[in-house]
Order: sequence, then C-alpha cells, then structure tokens
Amino acid sequence: MKRVLIVVAIIVATFGIITIISLATNKKPPSNTSDTSTNAQSSSDDQNQSSATNTISSLSTIDITRNGFEPKNLTVKKGATVMWINEDAANHTVTGYGNSALGSTSFGNNRSYSFTFNEKGTYLYSSIVDNENYRGAVIVIE
Repeated sequence: MKRVLIVVAIIVATFGIITIISLATNKKPPSNTSDTSTNAQSSSDDQNQSSATNTISSLSTIDITRNGFEPKNLTVKKGATVMWINEDAANHTVTGYGNSALGSTSFGNNRSYSFTFNEKGTYLYSSIVDNENYRGAVIVIE
C-alpha cells in the first residue's frame, strides 16, 4: 500500500511539474486529428480496467464514475485507443485543453467515447462536471 501511495504521489508531482512548465512556457498540449469518437454502448467484460495509473499498448479504458475518472492518469503507447465509459448517472464530456482535438459531445450512462492517440505528448482533459475529480491526463509515449 505504501508503494502504491508513493507511485501515485510521484505521478501527481510529475503531472504538476508538466503543467507548471507548460503554463510557464505557454505551450499547449499537442493536437491529434484522428478522432474516433463513438457513442455506442460498451460492456465492461472485455475492457481493461486499472487503479491509479495504467500502461497499455492498444486499447485502454477510463471509467467515469460518480467519484470521477478512474484512472485519472493513464499512460499509453503511440497509436493506442482510449475509451471513456460513463458509469455515472450524470452526462459527461471528455474535453481536451488547448489545441487538443480530444473532445466529445455530452454522453450519458452506459455510453462511451473513444479517441486514438497518434502523437506522443501529454493530453489534459476534463468533463463538463466542474470538479477536480473530473480532470485527468493521458500520457502518450513511443
């Protein structure tokens, strides 16, 4: 448990440092023009789920629950697809910051939104629900 907390603390600190550097240098997250949004129902039986941070190469999921995005931060390889699945009663969006092409329309319970990340970088996103738990990042590596 102590190791998990240390890993989470390191990830949060790294995310904070990246955000501060980005704001200080006025850089925006890289954009992505390969939006593969869907609004279809999904089954959690065939989805990969994780806790605080996850690294997967082809398909990863982020659950949207009443407590926020789970996981909040996700690391994927370039070319991976991430699917956000709304398990909350409220409608949500996945809205990228800056020039990011990441962005969905509002979608309800048991609906999903997918995005393929073809460029490496850090993609910050939030939901229309204005709450810190509904903010996260996808970190794309080679």
